Amino acid sequence: MKKLFAFVLVLALVGSLFCFSAAAEEPIVFDNGLTAADAEVSPNTTFDKYTLIRYTFEDGSSAVITCNGKNDDSQYMLQFNYGGNGQTVVCGPDGSVFYDSGKIMGDVAPLIMKEVLKAGVWAPIAVSYDMTEWECRNGDKTIRGHYMLPKDYESGRLPTIIFSHGFNSTHMQVTVNYAAKIVDEGYACILFDFCGGSADSTSDGNGTEMSIFTEEEELKCVFEAAKTLDFVDPDQMFLLGCSQGGVVSAMAAADLQDEVKALVLCFPAFTLVDDAKAAYASIDEVPETVEVMGFTIGRIYYEGLFDLDILADVSRYKGDVLILHGTADNIAPYSYSEAAVEAYENAKLIPIEGAGHGFRDKHLDEAMVPITEFIKAHTK
Repeated sequence: MKKLFAFVLVLALVGSLFCFSAAAEEPIVFDNGLTAADAEVSPNTTFDKYTLIRYTFEDGSSAVITCNGKNDDSQYMLQFNYGGNGQTVVCGPDGSVFYDSGKIMGDVAPLIMKEVLKAGVWAPIAVSYDMTEWECRNGDKTIRGHYMLPKDYESGRLPTIIFSHGFNSTHMQVTVNYAAKIVDEGYACILFDFCGGSADSTSDGNGTEMSIFTEEEELKCVFEAAKTLDFVDPDQMFLLGCSQGGVVSAMAAADLQDEVKALVLCFPAFTLVDDAKAAYASIDEVPETVEVMGFTIGRIYYEGLFDLDILADVSRYKGDVLILHGTADNIAPYSYSEAAVEAYENAKLIPIEGAGHGFRDKHLDEAMVPITEFIKAHTK
């Protein structure tokens, strides 16, 4: 946890300057110094309103935090970049933390939210789509998520993209940001949480029951269920996966073959097989539960990995593949995608210069250009 000596909060659109005492050693200051152009993280379009906050850490570095809020004030999301990595904190109006991706803000989130709500200055978040809750069954488990349609959609079947999130993530934390940038191009977007895919998953199950193999089966279940929706064109279905979700999407595409029109992989975590082998010599050494990046998974996660040639498996897919990967990724190194593009028969790799593990803001905007062009080129 980063210790806080002092921090400065700057709210966009505030008409006057406020100073007040706080638990920190220095006062917290609100002023009108920030505008939308200063945002380091774009507003999350699943929320209704946002404001901007400047936060200064002990080491002197600062971040402009985007604070997204619901109109009923039931939930807030703080998003910012720190040390080259994106951070997300989901909290209630009292600052109680539901999710803290970097374990950085938990102690000060209540103080931030108290003063943000006191100021009460927000800008609306405009959206170009409609979002509806959706679910399907996979055996005894329910998979929950949303589908998104263009705002002007009335009827007919649309080319459809199914998005898969990464390890210890949810569709509302990551993949929704990709979908929001392409849905108004005339696509239906289906997003969901893997069962046990994170501590915050809305689907059934828990992390000790999850593996890339269970997630592959769930993705194929979602794929089949999506075909029954009256707005889905079953002849134009795409898969897009991020991180571990990229690996899972690649595995599913290899089984589904030409049912998948084309495949998009964003910073796919093909390193996970080598990571497992680096941690344990064999499945016999793996304990019943393991904590990985703050998330508890089970022995089942490792079963099947020690004998898996992941690139040989996924490269069975003969359709077109677009891979995008950050050159500064220190979790799933760029070199793994270089190997993947060589393994595939029809693949292209686009480097996102300077991006870490995950695309945010300018890197997300940069990535969405070739993603949109690629999917459009494969759409009738």
